[in-house]
Amino acid sequence: MTSTALTISKSKPRQRLIWLMLAFGLLLAAERMVSFASEGGAPVRAPRPAADAAVAPAASAAAEGSDVAGGLRWQRLAERERATQNATLSDPFAAAPPARAPVAAPTPVPVVEAKPPLPPFSYRYFGSLLDDGVRTAFFTRNERVLRVRAGDTVDGQFRVDTLDEAQLALTHLASGERLVVSLGSAP
Repeated sequence: MTSTALTISKSKPRQRLIWLMLAFGLLLAAERMVSFASEGGAPVRAPRPAADAAVAPAASAAAEGSDVAGGLRWQRLAERERATQNATLSDPFAAAPPARAPVAAPTPVPVVEAKPPLPPFSYRYFGSLLDDGVRTAFFTRNERVLRVRAGDTVDGQFRVDTLDEAQLALTHLASGERLVVSLGSAP
């Protein structure tokens, strides 16, 4: 029985040591969580586990003090960072921030006026006639027959530039674009 009593008495300090180590580990984890959460702003307190306070009152009191001190420590660190940033801006010997390349103003895109589409020459070639060296071509559209010579104006839209047995060269009056109509053979 004495051996059992010795084992029990030796195991109590071990249990206390294990509980203290467990409490200390929980405190470290809580401090890490506070530091992680406070990177973006004010320190955030992690909730305290109820088991720590019941098992190790001394450890919980130390944790309470370190938590308050830790919050103050993070607040002082944030104040120091702000002061360092302000000092860096006013310190002429501090390393200058890298120069940013000037942003060029966007160049305006020239507005290209769209030309109206060239209307098609909607007449169908019927035939041509050579009279005293002057060629006359005949075109039809619906029931209308059109007689065309070089220099004539067709429908107020086209001017006839040249006319020979193979092709008719026209200029669209509104746009100034040239249009060549192949005459081919009569139907």
